[in-house]
Amino acid sequence: MKKFIISMSVIFIFVLTLTGAAFAKEQVNCPVMGGKINKELYADHDGKRVYFCCAMCPEPFKKDPAKYIEKMKKDGVLKIKLEEPVVSFRQQIEDPEKHPFPTLSGKIEIDCDHLAEMEHDRLPSIPRYLTHAEGYDSSLSDKYPLQLLTAHPKTRAHSTWHNVPWLRELETHAVWINPDDARARKIKDGDRVDVYNDRGRIRLEANVTERIMPGVVSVNQGAWYEPDENGVDCGGCANVLTADAHSPGGAHHMNSALVQVEPVPSK
Repeated sequence: MKKFIISMSVIFIFVLTLTGAAFAKEQVNCPVMGGKINKELYADHDGKRVYFCCAMCPEPFKKDPAKYIEKMKKDGVLKIKLEEPVVSFRQQIEDPEKHPFPTLSGKIEIDCDHLAEMEHDRLPSIPRYLTHAEGYDSSLSDKYPLQLLTAHPKTRAHSTWHNVPWLRELETHAVWINPDDARARKIKDGDRVDVYNDRGRIRLEANVTERIMPGVVSVNQGAWYEPDENGVDCGGCANVLTADAHSPGGAHHMNSALVQVEPVPSK
């Protein structure tokens, strides 16, 4: 018998949604899986009716959501037994003729014919690295030598719940920096530092750790913007540093920014 395990990140979101957004005047999304709600699937919780989605919630959960809500509150983790394992692209695997992928060949394409037909030099038909204005190998890296990543945190969904004090206590909002890069800048773990480039400057703690490679720093996305009288963002909002632009494929390149890090300047 297989089990479906909802991670701690989902639990935080789930519990907080039950106590907040799910009880808004018009509930739209499922508090467990995020899908569009089904008005026929619900549980009465603390005097409120909470709706769930059909397509994304595990079958046992859909049959008795109230049972699992109480179990999650009691145990802090939720394990749901499934009759069969979850398999991605099950329909395409079992019947590829009836359920083709939305490509010219109907298959998963590593070398995409449709992209090749576009003849776009920034959209190659097979994935490969293309240098860009703020790549590690660009001329701007002489001024801003650190590549910025904007990872997703465990304790919030984008900017939602950033202002919940007990969640902020679980994980300090900080810039991750490798010990080699920190040493070169005379930065110690827990120091207040500035991360900056030509677009702006943010101020937050340094998390000196070997869990990130030299030449790269990471600031979790979703922190609230809190500028001081000098325009320095003391909330540590990564959007201050990223470009308001998009990639050739149409996505925002939130992990393609160059920055520098320094200790907070003395007054």
